Amino acid sequence: MNNKRKKRNWMILSMLMLVLCTNQLYSGEITIRPYGGLGHTMMSEIDLVNTPSRDSKSYRFGLQGLYGINEHLSVGLDIGYQHHYWMSVSNSPDINVRSLTPRLLAQFQMSHFFFQLGLGANIAMGDNTDVFESAMVAAGIDIPINSYLALPIMARMDISTVRFDLPGYGVVEQGIAPVSIMMGLTIKL
Repeated sequence: MNNKRKKRNWMILSMLMLVLCTNQLYSGEITIRPYGGLGHTMMSEIDLVNTPSRDSKSYRFGLQGLYGINEHLSVGLDIGYQHHYWMSVSNSPDINVRSLTPRLLAQFQMSHFFFQLGLGANIAMGDNTDVFESAMVAAGIDIPINSYLALPIMARMDISTVRFDLPGYGVVEQGIAPVSIMMGLTIKL
């Protein structure tokens, strides 16, 4: 087992122990947050003979489920769909890069402001192939509607790698960082 996996497994185990130990002290609140967003995908350059035409607009939608460990910390899952970008290269078919993005999520909240960190995977769904580890960071505000509903506004950045087979060029691997502005609905149960 390599060091990255060992570190990830220790982090997951630590998060689970934290949940089990603090669960007795706080009767956790469950939060559900469907969301959607638009943004731009920053990407590393790839060395191609023909300069590609790109549309780096991105969009995403998904659902977060969080369990409150204490009044400031929640853990849970974020499952989403992300369209990263579209690219056209001369003499090759168009490339449409998109992924399913499951994440383990930690949220730190102070009043109506929150900060999120997540680790997970990008599971290829478009012309890209393979599964890659990825991370995300987000910050936002929950604008309260009443005691159990709020409108979240978030800025989010995901960091990952994509790989695709480009006829005439072979397998291309590229680092990506989609940045999105998102809105949704926060439901506290």
